[in-house]
Amino acid sequence: MNDSNHQSNINIISSNSNSNVSDDDFSIENDEPLDKIDPITVLQDNIDGLSLAMFDALRQLRDAVAPESGNLGNTNNNNRNDDTEHALDTDELWKAYKAKDPDVLAMVPSMTGINSREDFERWHAQHEMDKDKELVTQLAAIVLEKSRAIDQQVQHHIPGMHRTRPEQKEYMAQLVQENVQVARELEQTYAQARQQRDRCRAYIRENTCRALGIKEDSEAVFL
Repeated sequence: MNDSNHQSNINIISSNSNSNVSDDDFSIENDEPLDKIDPITVLQDNIDGLSLAMFDALRQLRDAVAPESGNLGNTNNNNRNDDTEHALDTDELWKAYKAKDPDVLAMVPSMTGINSREDFERWHAQHEMDKDKELVTQLAAIVLEKSRAIDQQVQHHIPGMHRTRPEQKEYMAQLVQENVQVARELEQTYAQARQQRDRCRAYIRENTCRALGIKEDSEAVFL
């Protein structure tokens, strides 16, 4: 009977304790990266991210402005092919625009005043230029964001980066002196604490023996 009651009490306690636990208690989404990774590693990751962002920005700009440069062989043929493809793209878009293609009409603003093929070509050239500007702005924002992350990491988590080499050496010598001073103070504090401990032990031993009427054993060792 007692075993069953004891088991039921265990079940009740277990159910109550589990009811207070949620999935958020075991979530790792709130962990700060600096709690798990040292600042130097975080800085290196930010530098790598900036390098990758700059490389990707240059690659996308190359593909947008001069896609034929991806293949350096037969440059003249590639230039001619690119001009032909661009003309074909403009011609196909113009035909689709004249045919009231809904996708092309959605791409072309309604208040553009396009009445001829020349007007459409001018609009298309301006449209491509605007796309290039938007791409440049987007890529520049990514690069600046990565650069800003490096600046913040250095400023807040890597102190002393602004010092020159002689200043770093002087600061290190100062830190060594401070460590020596702290070590000396620690030794003094430890000696004082040990003396105080010995006095407390002696007081307790003497008064306990006197109160209990026990003769103190001089050979006893107290740790």
